[in-house]
Amino acid sequence: MTPIPMWTPKKGFHVVRQPVQQIFALLISIVVGCLLSYILTECGVLTDDKDSKQYNARTDARIDTLHKTAWFIFPYPGQFGVPSFHLGALITFLVATILSVLDSIGDYNATAKVAFAPPPPLYAINRGVAVEGAMSILSGGMGCAHATVSYGENIGAIGLSKVASRSVFQVVGIFYVVLSILGKVGAFFISIPYSVIGGSQFITFGMLIGVVLSYLQSIDLNSTRNLSILGMSLLLGIMGPNYIVKSPDAIDTGNTDVDNVIKLLISNPSFIGGAFAFILDNTVPGTNKERGITAQMGELEAADHQGTDRATAEPLKQAREDAAVPKFENGPEVYRLPFLPDSFRKSILARYIPLFSTKVNQ
Repeated sequence: MTPIPMWTPKKGFHVVRQPVQQIFALLISIVVGCLLSYILTECGVLTDDKDSKQYNARTDARIDTLHKTAWFIFPYPGQFGVPSFHLGALITFLVATILSVLDSIGDYNATAKVAFAPPPPLYAINRGVAVEGAMSILSGGMGCAHATVSYGENIGAIGLSKVASRSVFQVVGIFYVVLSILGKVGAFFISIPYSVIGGSQFITFGMLIGVVLSYLQSIDLNSTRNLSILGMSLLLGIMGPNYIVKSPDAIDTGNTDVDNVIKLLISNPSFIGGAFAFILDNTVPGTNKERGITAQMGELEAADHQGTDRATAEPLKQAREDAAVPKFENGPEVYRLPFLPDSFRKSILARYIPLFSTKVNQ
C-alpha cells in the first residue's frame, strides 16, 4: 500500500493507503519505458539506421507523425473517397466479422472472470455484439475506416489493475471520444517506441492468456479424451497460420475471393483451433462432468440464485462446492440496464428483442 497525504474538512490532514503501484502498474511501466528509451536515444546507444529493427525503439522514430498531424481531426462521411461495393471484399469482411463476434464472446466471458462476475447471460452477449456492430457501422459511415470491437489487451489491464468499475470505463470512453478528435494527442501515443508497447502487451496479453487457460479448471484434466482434444487443437492452431505464412500460394481454387476466405480462416489461430476443438468435443463421447458442463451449469445456477433464501441457498451451496464453483459477489443483475422500467421488461417488445433482461424487480 502506498501512503497518500490527503485533507478533508472532517479529518483534516491525514494519510490514506491505496494500492497505487497496482492500479497504475501499467502506466508506470510505460512511463519508465519511455524514459529509458529517451535516455538511450539521446546517449546514442540505439541505432539511427532506419532499416534496423532497433530503430523503432527510439523515441524519435515516428516523431514526424506528431509534426504532420493536425491539432483537430473531425471524421466525416466520404473523406476517403466515394463509397463502393465489392462482393469479394464483402465476403472477406463478413468472415472476419464472424470471427470477431466469436472473439468478442470469449472476451465477455474473460472479462466476467477477471471481474469476479457471473458468466454473462445470453441477452448481455447479444447486447454486446449488437453494440459493437452498430458502432462499427457508425465508425465506417463516418470515415473512421475501422471496426469497433472488444480488445483482449484491456482485459489483461483489468486483471492487472483490479479496476472493473463501469463508471471508470464510462469516463474512459468519454476520454477516448475527446482524444480521438485531438490529433496531436493521438499522434503522441502513436510515437511511443515499439519496445515499450511490446513490453506492455507482453504483460496484458499474458494476463489474458492466463485467464483463458483458467477456464480449463472446470474440465477433467486427468481425462485422456480432454488432453487429446486440447493438445491437437493447440497444435493445429499453431500449424495453420504458420503454414499460410510460409506457403501463401498453397491455396489455389481458381477463385481469388474463395482463396482469400480460406486463407483468412486458416490464418486465424482462434478459429482453426477452436473449430477443431468444438467438433471433437461434440463428437467424441464424454460425460458432462468430464467436459466441464456440470461446473458451467453450476456457475449459471449459482449466479441465478444469488441472494436467495436460506432454504434454497443451502443445497445450492453444497452443489456449488461439489462442482468447485466460486461464489460471486453479485448475481446476473449486474448485466441489467438500470434505466429500463419494469413495464418495458414485461412488454412484448422486450421478449422479442433478446437484448434486455425480462425479469422484473422483486
